Amino acid sequence: MLLSVGGARIFIGDDVGDAMSSPAEVSGAGHDWQEITAAESLGFLGISWETHSFTPDDADPQFTVSVKTNMAGQAMQLILALDPEDPGQTRLSEALHSRSDYAFRLDFPDGINRRLWRASVISFSEVFDEANSVMKIQADLQINSPITRETA
Repeated sequence: MLLSVGGARIFIGDDVGDAMSSPAEVSGAGHDWQEITAAESLGFLGISWETHSFTPDDADPQFTVSVKTNMAGQAMQLILALDPEDPGQTRLSEALHSRSDYAFRLDFPDGINRRLWRASVISFSEVFDEANSVMKIQADLQINSPITRETA
């Protein structure tokens, strides 16, 4: 089954604490979810391995191998049309100034599938792009948890 992204909606939940002292998992229940409106691009949502590269003693000295070390969340880049009256964008801006992670939720347009995770908002920038376009916001979310796949 193909999963359409057109019409997906992204939400920001509550402050879930510091990544160093709180459980990593995020559930959909118990949060005051605010939709972040005017999303133009949802970027990438994923986890990747960090690697350590070295040359084994018995290998060709020109050949380096890499081994997986730790899993880490990637940064997710959101592009939004700026809406200063949007409560979701306001909370996103407030999260930038907090050292805490926030809960995030992405609902797909099929009304069944969604993703949940926690992240720190690590940047919040105005994007001017083309001269005949509307002002945009770029927000980067550093993922700090496993990504939970749920069906509603």
